[in-house]
Amino acid sequence: MPTIYLDNSATTRPSDAVVAAMLDVLTAHWHNPSALYQPAMQAEKLMTAARESCLKAAGAAGQRLIFTSGGTEGDNMAILGYLRTVKKPGRVLLFSVEHPAVLGCAQEIERMGHRVQTIPVTRTGVADLDALEGMLGEDVHLITLMHVNNEVGAVQPIEAVVKLRDRLCPKAAIHVDGVQGFLRVPVNFNKLGIQSYAFSGHKIHASKGVGGLILRKDHRIAPIVFGG
Repeated sequence: MPTIYLDNSATTRPSDAVVAAMLDVLTAHWHNPSALYQPAMQAEKLMTAARESCLKAAGAAGQRLIFTSGGTEGDNMAILGYLRTVKKPGRVLLFSVEHPAVLGCAQEIERMGHRVQTIPVTRTGVADLDALEGMLGEDVHLITLMHVNNEVGAVQPIEAVVKLRDRLCPKAAIHVDGVQGFLRVPVNFNKLGIQSYAFSGHKIHASKGVGGLILRKDHRIAPIVFGG
């Protein structure tokens, strides 16, 4: 009896094309992409092509992409990495129904000297823009917003949040957890005006243990992992 799988929001089966591409890389292009000999340079070309493909898919051509182990690392890097560059204590606004990869950063954010506040949602599960407007001020350093909720599927009004930010606290960065949104709903990073966007491969028929963090070229973050 065939299996009917209904849990794609949790994880997806790697597509045949992905499996074939990974097998090719693992068997024929496994060389160090930082080296200068010919097979290594070919591996670097493949990695660069993958990077450009991901940026194009997110409407982020010309921006930066850091490959990660998945959404959790991307979210942590975007949030904690950015706050490490901020010298003055302030407020960080976390969307109240974020994934634990974001909400789990709250304790560390407060340890860094900042105050965490949560952005409430309406009955439909989207950000309460009126409440958010009342929370914004010049001391806000960072706003996080989930692109698509992983439990109820609510799509967040990113453009409206950006407009509020631009009017009331233009220096604040906005990070979007795009794990449930990337390649599922339209996104144009360059037009949105956000600073960072995280995604995870295993949600979109790639393998587990692969993801990415898209950053605007002018957006600075400090490393949270050293030496590599």
